[in-house]
Amino acid sequence: MANLGVNVIVQLSIDGKPAGSLGYGHTYQGTLTPGRHVLAVRATRSLSPVPWEMALNAQSGQTYIFTAQGGPSGNLVLASGF
Repeated sequence: MANLGVNVIVQLSIDGKPAGSLGYGHTYQGTLTPGRHVLAVRATRSLSPVPWEMALNAQSGQTYIFTAQGGPSGNLVLASGF
């Protein structure tokens, strides 16, 4: 896992809408309606204008935990913790 540095702030969007900011390595807690959603993250100091995205098919009554962290190629990803 790549280390993106300290004091990195991650911008999170859900379905193209801003959902909040969180510190690198921290988690976000929120509620999603059941169905398909697109989660996207981008580090505020990133040189890339393109956020990292992933699709999630949320199920009713399920809890999903993701942590923003560095991926194997040095990019920012959401790692699953469930």
